[in-house]
Amino acid sequence: MHKRLIILLFLLTTLLSAADEQMVPAHKEWLDLVNPIMTKTEKDVFSRLKSTREREQFIRLFWKRRDPLPDTEANEFQDEYMERVRYADRHFGRSGVKRGSRTDRGFFYLLLGPPLDRQSYATQSQIWPLELWHYKGEQQYGLPAYFYLIFFQPEGLGEYKLYSPGVDGPERLMIPGMAEKSLTRQVAYQSLKNISGELAAASLTYLPGENPGLSTSSLSSNTVIANVGELAEKKFNDAYARHFLYYNEFVETEYTHDYINCDSQVKIFESDGQPFIHWSIEPDKLNMSSHDGNYYASIQVVLRLEDRAGGLVYEKEENITITITPEERERFERRPMAFQDMLPAAPGDYKIFLLLQNRTAKNFTSFDTVLHVPGSSKNPTLSPLLLYQSSERLNPEQQGKLKAFTFDGTQYVFSSRNSIPSDQPAGVFGQVAGLDTEGEYRLDLQFYNLDRSEYMHSIELPLRSILQKDGKGIDTGFLDLKQLPPGYYRVDVNLTDKNSGPLSKQTINFILMTRAASLLPRVFSKLHPRFPHPEHLETLASQYFMSGRYDQARDAAEKRLQMQDSLNGRLLLSRIQFGLQNYEEALRLSIPIYRQTFDREAGKTAAASYAALNNWSEAVVLLEDLLKEAQEIPVLNLAGECYLKLNQIQRALPFLQKSLQLNPDQPAIRELLKEAERKKQPDMLK
Repeated sequence: MHKRLIILLFLLTTLLSAADEQMVPAHKEWLDLVNPIMTKTEKDVFSRLKSTREREQFIRLFWKRRDPLPDTEANEFQDEYMERVRYADRHFGRSGVKRGSRTDRGFFYLLLGPPLDRQSYATQSQIWPLELWHYKGEQQYGLPAYFYLIFFQPEGLGEYKLYSPGVDGPERLMIPGMAEKSLTRQVAYQSLKNISGELAAASLTYLPGENPGLSTSSLSSNTVIANVGELAEKKFNDAYARHFLYYNEFVETEYTHDYINCDSQVKIFESDGQPFIHWSIEPDKLNMSSHDGNYYASIQVVLRLEDRAGGLVYEKEENITITITPEERERFERRPMAFQDMLPAAPGDYKIFLLLQNRTAKNFTSFDTVLHVPGSSKNPTLSPLLLYQSSERLNPEQQGKLKAFTFDGTQYVFSSRNSIPSDQPAGVFGQVAGLDTEGEYRLDLQFYNLDRSEYMHSIELPLRSILQKDGKGIDTGFLDLKQLPPGYYRVDVNLTDKNSGPLSKQTINFILMTRAASLLPRVFSKLHPRFPHPEHLETLASQYFMSGRYDQARDAAEKRLQMQDSLNGRLLLSRIQFGLQNYEEALRLSIPIYRQTFDREAGKTAAASYAALNNWSEAVVLLEDLLKEAQEIPVLNLAGECYLKLNQIQRALPFLQKSLQLNPDQPAIRELLKEAERKKQPDMLK
């Protein structure tokens, strides 16, 4: 009973969620319709959506992300694609039962558009009906400059199928018995050549000018077919889809389709002995509106931490207003805006999700990544590293405060994309832990050109020369990268001891740009008090509580209240005490809060505590009060269970029935209802 109530307490903090809605026929048809241009991620996300509203949002966003001219009223891509569908249905569906857009010809026509040339061979006596298509390939997506496709009608019946030179061979195109000689590859090829030299060549390879010979299969043709099939994966950015499952509940319906790309970075650094998550997000654009001679944007930021199983650990929403003068707008117009902040984090493995919503421009962006927040380490360890392009000292008023990517009074400025102009230097910041005072440490940096898969350059730095005065931070200072040509790079950074060798390694990927223009963003970042502070301790207590680490949660919550009393702090501690099964203490904290403020969470905690102590009468008094304001499923369930314990079957039934009416998918509650109805029968016979 007590264990179940602990689970209930977690559920009591959540509102009713709608049951899954079956996919309507129109959405199933749409899914089939866009299959050629849909990525695997988009298909997976769409299949996991739970409601018609979510699917409608996704469809709008799907087309919006493919609109080549988003500022115009029409969506030229969508219009052209639907015209391809109509053409395919008219011309490719005559010989079979499928719609033309669902056939092999339809698939490639929808994906690639009209071919440069399309030759039909439908009346030749020696070959099955077939078509030869000639395409100009989009080389930036891995396609050849020009290539062929052949579609043929096996046995002269049904729909046309895609021909594969490497699997079928030219003899597959021939009608058996129609050749003058025994049907071999040589005979089939010669017969095709008599009809069309171009057709014969395409039957051996889809690459014009290639001569694979008659004795070998064309592996290059298999590659062409595979690359065409993967075109959607390469051509369409599906980052929005990966995040859609998270952001759709936060983003306002009228602009869920206005997703913009972003660059981001997340690092874990310590301040005052406490790990903090430092994050930065740079939207591709930041649209603003004008008012009273200035420009402004209203921004909402939602940060969410989940554990490995997807359980919520922490969630925070914040509203920000950006205001700049016309002069500032002109000066910084071409530079991106980076939104940065930091958050204390309990040790563990997490997935972090961050949504940035521009309410002024009605668009949004988001990112997510996995991260590990380490505990204390006794072994020499190198933290994740930051590649910076500028560093600035905080002004005197900000000294002594915490700020994202700021250490020992110095704020490090960087491009979240790690793009660096080739004529500008860059430095590396990180932290070390677990050092032995007698060790002789150094930092080895090895640069590799990823374009060439080639080692390029090394730098060795004695650790003492770059170690900051706190004994933890390391700053290489600016490194001259001029000897490196532009390109994609990886730098391996090793913490090494003279006697014991390599100890810890981190890697940074970056792009060395050819252009000299500055890519550094304007930074918007808040100041925070030094650790420990009540706001930090409450955040940590909440994270420990939500991840089931109640002892650590209690320690953090009690320290928070010792520093500064607050209703939120006491309410959190009451829930933690409940988790520890200290029900009397949970009541002592939650009842005064509920009587003073009528806070629902305090009322839920108190009701669950009374029930855990078998004080069913006091529990139902609180539950009845809570249900007057809102009918939440967990509250209904607990009320029904409490009345059953009081043997008041008639009063229990309406709560359990209402709960199942709101959400039928509750097997345990359905069994409880059956039990109540069985008990009701003898009472009615008395």
